Amino acid sequence: MSRDKKNAIGRLVALIAIVIALLLAMRFLPVQQWLRNFNDWVGQMGTAGIFIFIGVYALGTVLLAPGSVLTIGAGFAFGLWKGFIAVSAGSTLGAALAFLVARYIARERVVAIAQRNEKFREAHSFMFISVLLAKLPSQPRLVVKQCNAAGNTGRSLASVSPRQSW
Repeated sequence: MSRDKKNAIGRLVALIAIVIALLLAMRFLPVQQWLRNFNDWVGQMGTAGIFIFIGVYALGTVLLAPGSVLTIGAGFAFGLWKGFIAVSAGSTLGAALAFLVARYIARERVVAIAQRNEKFREAHSFMFISVLLAKLPSQPRLVVKQCNAAGNTGRSLASVSPRQSW
């Protein structure tokens, strides 16, 4: 068996182990309760809580965490309009951070992976990469997908509209 094939099998096994570990953690750890407790905590902190919430939401966006519990919780914690503004600001900030990660941290690795695959070498368009990223269930937000695609295609941060996070 070739070294590349062994590496690919090793990475696949590691990916499967990580996914199983995450599923087990979500099943047996009270993650949703932790998020509810967090929403209650920031809701009691007033304006500082809104800024903490925005930071946590942005970090969750970058880490590809599903945002539904936080999004709904923002409405309960801050009220409809303050929650809407907090979620919009958090998702937009998270998208910008995801762009910066894609552009300056992950780009070389993605390019190296793409260069090893003939089909990826032929596809350099933003639209193609956006469509591929749209098929990833681990990325729950359209704007994150577009920012990651923009970060790996040479588009600027300004070319990704903040209103797309709404």
